[in-house]
Amino acid sequence: MIGKNAQHALDVALICLALALVWQIASWQLGADLLPGPGPTLRKIAVLSADRRFQRDLAATANAYLIALAIAMAGGLALGVVCGGWKWIGDEVDRSFLR
Repeated sequence: MIGKNAQHALDVALICLALALVWQIASWQLGADLLPGPGPTLRKIAVLSADRRFQRDLAATANAYLIALAIAMAGGLALGVVCGGWKWIGDEVDRSFLR
C-alpha cells in the first residue's frame, strides 16, 4: 500500500495529465490557431520566462497585486472592526448589503 502523501501526489499528477489531454483534444478540434496545445504553450512560456522584459513585467504585476491585496485586506479589517465595534453601524451595513 502506498502512503497517503504518495497517493495524493499520484492523484494530482493524474488530474494534471487528464486536463492536459482534454486541452490537447480541444486544440485538435478547434485548431492550433484558435487554441494552441499544451506543448507549444509550455515552450512559449519557457522562452518568455527567460526574457528580462517579461520578468520585469511579471514582477510589476505581482507588486500591483500585492498592493491591491493589502488595500483590500486593510479595508475589510477596518470595516469589520467598525461594524463589530458599534452595533448600530453593523446593523446599518448589514441592512444595506442584504437588500
